[in-house]
Amino acid sequence: MLADPDSRIIRAYQVLNVEATVQFKGMAGPGYFFIDTKGDIREKFFEAKYRQRLSGNNVIAKLFPELAQEVTGTIEAPHLRLAVEQSDRTAVPGSRITLTVEVRLPLDVHVYAPGTKGYKTISLLIDPAPEVQLMPAVYPRSQILYLPANQ
Repeated sequence: MLADPDSRIIRAYQVLNVEATVQFKGMAGPGYFFIDTKGDIREKFFEAKYRQRLSGNNVIAKLFPELAQEVTGTIEAPHLRLAVEQSDRTAVPGSRITLTVEVRLPLDVHVYAPGTKGYKTISLLIDPAPEVQLMPAVYPRSQILYLPANQ
């Protein structure tokens, strides 16, 4: 929080919320600065939209992955194993939570990533919920591998 009646400091840091009106006019957009012990800004995390912002835990996880307090779980199935991670245990309206799914396959099974031409690809589907806005999943880039046939 910053008391800045003329928005001079907010403008100097280039975080003025230009969309704000009425009582919010002249205020900074919500975000985080990571300032080192010398007082230098090393990272800043600001979102274009006020209602979509990173949680404190998301920022900590980006800066210091070893300190992240993620929620994890594992799902076992006959032909794959899913390791599921969630960046935050709880959320409030407007906070952004990152979900990560790692798929592990047995050695004799392979799948095709989205974007592969001529093959049936896999994708992650999450059932929609009215209180959650889902963003598109981000997949690793597909690559074509030529594997020798078993003799």
